[in-house]
Amino acid sequence: MDALLIIFGILLLLSGWLGLVMTAWRQSLGHFFAAVLLAPVLLLVRGRGFAVWPRVMLLAGLLMLAGGLWWLQQQQPERFDALVSGHWSSAEPVSETSLSGHLMGQAFRPTQVFWAGQDLVLEERDAHRLRRSLRLRFSMLDHLPASGLQWLPGDEGPWPEVVMQWHDGALSAPGWRQVNAPYTLIITPQDRDHQRLLLDLRLPANYQTAVRGSVTLQQTPEWLQRGSTVAATEPEPVAAEPLVPVAEASADSWQLLSLMALVEQPADYIGQEVRLVTWSGRTHQGRLQGISDNQRLVLLQHHGASQVALHFNPLDVRSVEARPLK
Repeated sequence: MDALLIIFGILLLLSGWLGLVMTAWRQSLGHFFAAVLLAPVLLLVRGRGFAVWPRVMLLAGLLMLAGGLWWLQQQQPERFDALVSGHWSSAEPVSETSLSGHLMGQAFRPTQVFWAGQDLVLEERDAHRLRRSLRLRFSMLDHLPASGLQWLPGDEGPWPEVVMQWHDGALSAPGWRQVNAPYTLIITPQDRDHQRLLLDLRLPANYQTAVRGSVTLQQTPEWLQRGSTVAATEPEPVAAEPLVPVAEASADSWQLLSLMALVEQPADYIGQEVRLVTWSGRTHQGRLQGISDNQRLVLLQHHGASQVALHFNPLDVRSVEARPLK
């Protein structure tokens, strides 16, 4: 809506200015130069022979342009600042993104990812408008976890605030949702400058929201580099190793897996004994058979002479553990 107001305001401004210049040309040379150089000032002039209808169009254009800019500043202040400062290229700060997933049960493929202060913003846009967006507000946190950019449901918290917005068309009302409940968020930096990130976000099942993939950003906020540097330089306490035989420990131990890595590269885990826990609290154990065509985790269980294949939606899975192959 803000874009339409700005565009129509500019068109009315140009039309009113052109009409004012053409009507002034028919009167005198002084009127012509006044219309060319001082068109906005002529809105306050009365009884000087200037036509009324071009000035009405000029006034309407100014009002629509001001209204569109005000709306843009209220809804998207970072884009307003970029527009006013003339740095229009900063509106598309992402050079590469392969993020995908679901937002409130709808397919979500962000086309723009950028930092807005201490907020990481994921936006899906088409040629005309913003369709869906997800904002991670790290500004709500006093400090980052000592373990890095990782938040799991079993942690003490607090978690970054998640704000979701979606709009499917003119015939449907826009949606807005805010999430503060525990969820899974793992951000893995791939370089020293934290410009390339691996993102794994999974909200509780009732939100039907999950986003995974990698993204390369053109800039990284200073607070993130400082926070991660402090966390990386803090000495970690060295725990005493238990006096357990190596063979026995490796056979009975379970290793926590990344659900994102499991979905993207299932070939590395096929055949392993897997134990997964759903958000409803149920635990299932079996051999991983692979990923089905509709992106479901397939777990194979043996019941006597028969076999049962269980299919799980990754959005319903809270954690996955695997036992190494013998």
